[in-house]
Formats: sequence, structure tokens, C-alpha cells
Amino acid sequence: MKYPRLAGKMVQIQLNKDLAYKANFIISILGMLLGDFIGPLVAIIIYSTTLGIPGWSLDQFLLFQGTYTLVFGLGHVLCLGFFYTVYEAVERGEFDKYLLKPYNSWLYIMAIGIDWDGSPEVLFGAALTAYAMIQLHTNIISAGFLAYLLLVAVGVLFQYTIITLIASGSFLAVKNEALMQTFYKLSDFARYPLSVYGVGLRFFLTFLFPVAISAFYPAEALLRGMSISNIVLVIVPVIVLFAASLWMWNMTIRKYSSAGG
Repeated sequence: MKYPRLAGKMVQIQLNKDLAYKANFIISILGMLLGDFIGPLVAIIIYSTTLGIPGWSLDQFLLFQGTYTLVFGLGHVLCLGFFYTVYEAVERGEFDKYLLKPYNSWLYIMAIGIDWDGSPEVLFGAALTAYAMIQLHTNIISAGFLAYLLLVAVGVLFQYTIITLIASGSFLAVKNEALMQTFYKLSDFARYPLSVYGVGLRFFLTFLFPVAISAFYPAEALLRGMSISNIVLVIVPVIVLFAASLWMWNMTIRKYSSAGG
């Protein structure tokens, strides 16, 4: 329980710091909410002016968009601070202070890197998802809903995985912030159902860079159902990649030389 307590304390400290500048705090939240609103707005425009996306009604697509926003919002809260904590510490040659802590370095930095600024994304995504579920008369006491929750959790695990891999690269190249932008650019493919892409890209987004676990597969499991074997099939690539990211972290951390960037 020491890591959750540590994370809670760091969020409290960050909140107190942000509330010291209330205008900036409010503008930041409004800006984030406005950015999140664009996805549903585009969906409404698409469905009001065209036939929409084949196989997806407006409410189904809003569920998809809400899930995407929820998963990436959770990634923002839980994972994004991890990268910047590592990046800045390595650049300044100050990462030693984390190695001297009586904690596992990965878990410790994850705990102190909790970034509550992403909470508006989480709330908006959860609200949009809940609205779509109500419109679709979703039964939350069902195997499909349990599969949805499981796949959402795996989607967040994918965020942990990629952030860990990119942060690990800081020990090798120091200035690798551009990889974060690359990750988010590639993640834009997850904004739309896999059905709009060709076979090759579907394979890539499911097994090689499994970002489709962030929205498509949770929504698919809830709306149309997925067999246990198919659920396992889409989870395994994320688990394998996560294990590889931890191996990468443990290998590259040994190369840290305190020299800074």
C-alpha cells in the first residue's frame, strides 16, 4: 500500500501548487475539455451529413469515442508523468536520487509521476461512455461488460508499456522526447474502428503496435461480444510487450552514468 499512499500524497501536493494560480488552473481544464469535445463533435457532424461509419450507429461510435478518451485520459493521469520525470532527471544527471530510494525505481517513479491534470479527460470519457451505454440500453451485469472492463484495463496497461519503453530510451539517447509525439501520432489510428482499415494495418494495430486495445476491442466486446479465445488473442501481444518494456527498463537503467544531457 505504500505506493498508492505515495501517489495520493503527490497528487495532493500538485493540486495545492496548481490552485495557487487559479486562472491558469481553470484555463487548463477548459482547454483540455474543449479538446476532448472535438471527437464527439466530429462524430455528430459525420453522422448528420453522411451515412456514417458502416456497422456503427452514432451511439455506438460515441461509445467508441468515449472509451478512447477514457483510456488515454487514464494513461495521461497514470503514465505521462513517468516519462517526464525520467526524462528530466536523466537530462540533468539527477536520476541517482531515485536509485538511492528504498523502493523499486519503476514503481516509485510511477507513483510520484501521477498527473491529476488528465482527470478532466477521464471524467469526460467516462461521462460520454455512460451516456452512450444508456442510449444503447447496455446491461452492465453481463459477460460483455466484464470483458469491456478487462480490455479497458489492458488498454491502460498498453499506455504503461509504451511510456516505459520510451522512458527507457532516455538512458540511451537522453533527448528522445520526439518519440512521445510519434507515439501519439500513431495512436491517432485508434480514433476510428479497425473496420475502416485494410488487413495489413489491422494486423499491425492488433499484434505489433496493439493500440486497438485502447478503444476498438473494448467496444467490440461490449456491443457485439467476443469469445474468450479472441479476448486472450488480443491481450497476449500487450502482455508480451509489457514484459519486454520491463526488461528494457532494467537493462537500460544499468547504463545510466549520471553525466546528464
